Amino acid sequence: MKQRTPFWQTPQQQQQEKKMPKFSEITVTNAGRVKSPVNLEEYVALLSAQEKGKNITLPLEDHEKPRVIMQFLNSAASQLGYKLFRVANNSNETEITFRIVNERGPNKRTTSSEVTTSKRTRTR
Repeated sequence: MKQRTPFWQTPQQQQQEKKMPKFSEITVTNAGRVKSPVNLEEYVALLSAQEKGKNITLPLEDHEKPRVIMQFLNSAASQLGYKLFRVANNSNETEITFRIVNERGPNKRTTSSEVTTSKRTRTR
């Protein structure tokens, strides 16, 4: 048997009622994406043993994903004060190639006041 809708609701309101989820029935759990702490000692040891400026190729195991491993490597690099750049390679997700560029230093961007003083000195 078809339920009759109240006469004061427009067809648009009836459609909205059908689309809205029932929030009172929703259950919330903590079993979702909970990140477990990762031991970065192996990654720190790997990066500290490498020379800066050379390409490093790291083979991946079957269950490892390149994006996750690069996140771990970047976390370890930030602990050491290094900066990593990923180098594009033509392999099909079986290895990661990256380079330790340099130690992170102070921000080298210039402010507008420094730019105007340098412009003034050049124009004189």
